[in-house]
Amino acid sequence: MSRQGPPAIPKDLGRDMIILMQYITSSLASLEKESIDNKSRLASEEQTKRLDKKNKLGTIKEVNSNLEELDDNIKWAIIGEVESLEARVEDYIKLVRLELLTSIAEAVTLNNEQLLLDAGLMMDEKIQASNEQLLIDIEQLIDEKITAQHPPPA
Repeated sequence: MSRQGPPAIPKDLGRDMIILMQYITSSLASLEKESIDNKSRLASEEQTKRLDKKNKLGTIKEVNSNLEELDDNIKWAIIGEVESLEARVEDYIKLVRLELLTSIAEAVTLNNEQLLLDAGLMMDEKIQASNEQLLIDIEQLIDEKITAQHPPPA
């Protein structure tokens, strides 16, 4: 025979309900703690990501700054080297120009000296030739005068 009506209430229902309530409360506390831990962990991860991003940005800025400084240093080193080379080339050109002018002046001086020697020799020769001719002419004039004053016997 079956009995109609509400089921029978077990004797330990209060205790079972208390255990269930404690389990539910414990589970809720555990879930809440886990949720707080997850939020804390997520916040910490976000903070770490932000710090990492800041660090990376700082590092990138520092690297860029170092590259700019290096670029400036290289640029000024190249400019300095070019200016130094230009000055050395200019000094070398001046030295070569001076050596060429000195060589030309020496050659001109030697040539002028040779021309003077040649001209002096030519003048000496002409003077000698002229003197010889004058002596001949003088002797001839003397002979003519002597002959004119003392004609040869006929």
